[in-house]
Amino acid sequence: MRIGILSFYPAFQPPRSGGELRLSHLAAEVSKLGAVEMVAPTYPDKPFEEVRHNENWVERRHPKGAGYVWWHRVLDRFAGFPECSALVCSLACAGHESLAKDADEVRRRADILIHEHGFLAPVAPSRGRPDQLFVLDAHNLEAALAVDMFGKGPWGRWAAARIRRLEGMLAREADVILACSDEEADAFARFYRLDRSKFFLAPNGVDTRRVHPPLSGEEREERRARLGLSPADVGAVFIGSKHPPNVESVEFLARRVAPELPGVRFFIAGKVCEAFAAGSTPPNMRLLGLVDEETKDDLLRGCDVALNPMFSGAGTNLKMFDYFASGLAVLTTPVGARGIDLARGRDAVVASGGEFAAALRALAEDPARRARLSAAGRDLACARYDWAAIGESLRDLYRHKTARKVLVLNDYPVQPADAGGRIRIDAVERALAAAGVPVTTLTLSTEESARRAFPGPRREEVNIPRSLRHRSLDRFLSESFGLGADDCSALVATRLLTPEYTAALRRELPRAAVVLYSHPYLAGMRPLAPAGTAQAYDAHNIEWELKERLFGAKGWIGRLLVRRVRKAEAALARECAATYCVSGETLDRLKQLAGAPPREAHVAPNGVDCAAKDPVPHAERPARRAEAGLGPEPLAIFLGSGHPPNAEAARAIVERIAPAMPEATFLIVGSVNGWFWGQPLPENVVMTGAVAGPVKDRLLALADLALNPMRTGSGTSLKLFDYLASGLPVLSTEIGARGLRDDEFGAVALAAEEDFPARMADLLADRTRLAAMSQEGIRTARERYDWNVALAPMVESLKRLGGFDG
Repeated sequence: MRIGILSFYPAFQPPRSGGELRLSHLAAEVSKLGAVEMVAPTYPDKPFEEVRHNENWVERRHPKGAGYVWWHRVLDRFAGFPECSALVCSLACAGHESLAKDADEVRRRADILIHEHGFLAPVAPSRGRPDQLFVLDAHNLEAALAVDMFGKGPWGRWAAARIRRLEGMLAREADVILACSDEEADAFARFYRLDRSKFFLAPNGVDTRRVHPPLSGEEREERRARLGLSPADVGAVFIGSKHPPNVESVEFLARRVAPELPGVRFFIAGKVCEAFAAGSTPPNMRLLGLVDEETKDDLLRGCDVALNPMFSGAGTNLKMFDYFASGLAVLTTPVGARGIDLARGRDAVVASGGEFAAALRALAEDPARRARLSAAGRDLACARYDWAAIGESLRDLYRHKTARKVLVLNDYPVQPADAGGRIRIDAVERALAAAGVPVTTLTLSTEESARRAFPGPRREEVNIPRSLRHRSLDRFLSESFGLGADDCSALVATRLLTPEYTAALRRELPRAAVVLYSHPYLAGMRPLAPAGTAQAYDAHNIEWELKERLFGAKGWIGRLLVRRVRKAEAALARECAATYCVSGETLDRLKQLAGAPPREAHVAPNGVDCAAKDPVPHAERPARRAEAGLGPEPLAIFLGSGHPPNAEAARAIVERIAPAMPEATFLIVGSVNGWFWGQPLPENVVMTGAVAGPVKDRLLALADLALNPMRTGSGTSLKLFDYLASGLPVLSTEIGARGLRDDEFGAVALAAEEDFPARMADLLADRTRLAAMSQEGIRTARERYDWNVALAPMVESLKRLGGFDG
């Protein structure tokens, strides 16, 4: 893999600023993936230099020419900016011939192109080829910083506008934007109106192997003596570059804090000291300027408190991680703590400017509290902010984003995989990942912001929120037709009303070997796939028939939606390179619908994760219920999501079956219970709502019998396989047992819904038969419906379609 990095400053060693520190560590971590070429301008008085940082990372430094000098003179004379080297680079780099040529060559070669900050945007404004991963490492929201740095005068507005234009251009082009914190990502996305799913959290960090915890005994006292601190003194340290927010912080300490605390010794290190004339600070404050590593180590391991009184700026403060790793008690303002996931009072003391001096006085007088903060801060740095861990997560991201993969499209989020179609999609993802095939699932969601998750190795899920207009359509359709209309709105309106989904799909398609449509509701995305990209369809059900039953008779809009679903299903079955169905019956129906056999078709039934099940012998279940504090009466269970066919079945239990069987208890588990809010229930019916998988398994272990009184539906019923693998005998309608083969009914008794009470009574009275049904269900599930077995034809087909076998 080839990685290109463009930065407006070199990766000097040792790093002399927060930006250089982040660049150096992340580049070193990324170089473990492959060859890294970095291009940067350097000081005008330096020769061209090629620096090899390690065996994989080479940096080429191009000395700045006359263009940079000219822009500095102009801005110094007319604008009077305190610091403008980044702005000057953005103005002069396009005319820097050697730099521009080198950057363009790197842009064309790289598999991953990373812009640090983005001030070299003029020499590489876009990706070098369609399948290149284009990354912006947003150390800060530079446009917001520019307003603070350059002011609101004419020159300041011009400078801020230029930075905003360049940063926005790269942000819109980028496939991935690295953000230092979730807050920074949110602000960046709002400012440029970007899809939040582009952002990946890569926080600033610290090398905890090199930054050591505090010393004790003689060695610590030697370091304190070198700083001029006696055992009774309290030393407080602040380290910073000449960045305006750092200058503001030192001014605050010098004017508002140090004079009030003459017993505290203040040490200020870094280029920030250059902003202050000799003798301009209080006598208990020392300006040390730039310090070597030994002196910095003395400060971090010899002082007692680290200070970070920031009042402006963006991103996270790298100095905070040095403070934490060194085991210093940290006192910061809220702005100084921005973007760091810390617990106030436990990991650090957070105080406003008005409270800062009093908070420092309290720390100076309480060594025990300083010790507690020291230990907590060190733990925080090691657990969450070590550069090695950050680099590992970044390498995982880059591996996944550059890999050829199966791209799954679905109209609702998969995680948490707790019911129905979610369970199947999650199982498909896991089976592909286990076979070495990377998977990205791109979904629509009803949340307000996009979400990216990595449920497991080689798996990624990206949720794109439906737009406000799209959610308005959802509400209209739901009010008109009831539940089950959201997926129809995804079919008819996603490209028009949620263009963010289309944009996210365009970012993912160049690296998709196969596009897999899970359900037909995003079939309208087919024309976006590049020529040569295989497309496949996973048919969970015959969807148009379900919609026909739900709202096909509810006026012309309902009939129109049914026709659109039918058309989409037929097109996918006819046009896709492969079609996968949960049963042979579903496959036959799709063939009829498409008017021709699919080009390649496989039955890949629904299933269950048998390895996650620990079935309880049927004879032990009454004892289990007694241990749980339940009575001796038989217990029957029904699992169901909010899918309308499940609501019909649950209503049959509540209104007809349970009242006819007062001697039994009926447990209804799942989001299907939402259909019954506010309604009276029989005394022998208990509803739990949706529960986590382990809780569901414990409930299944208590029951004597599972019910599946389905009236409608297509495909196969996932709950059926949960029942079988859990060792539960099943009483089902024929519809509820659809998809089972003739020789698989040893664990399933069939009855019409009106006969359920009588059949239940017969079964519950025959414990020998129930025990035999339990064992037969376990055997059937393991041999035929374990996901690894059920999905094997689908996985092999997708591997072949995508060329993953080679």
